[in-house]
Amino acid sequence: MTPYAYKVKFSLSNTVIHTFMDYITYFSYKMEAISVLLYGGNRDARGVSVTALFFHNETVPLFER
Repeated sequence: MTPYAYKVKFSLSNTVIHTFMDYITYFSYKMEAISVLLYGGNRDARGVSVTALFFHNETVPLFER
């Protein structure tokens, strides 16, 4: 496999990772909004969104180095 092909493959997988992380973050926001409506602000749902945001901000850059 040529270096160029490897670079293309890596950037493609990187895009998939970013899309997946964005989906997790969006989904956690949705869950938090639903829980606030149903339970008046559930702490567990807030924990989920914080975890997803931390994962999104801290883990993804490791793939970019």
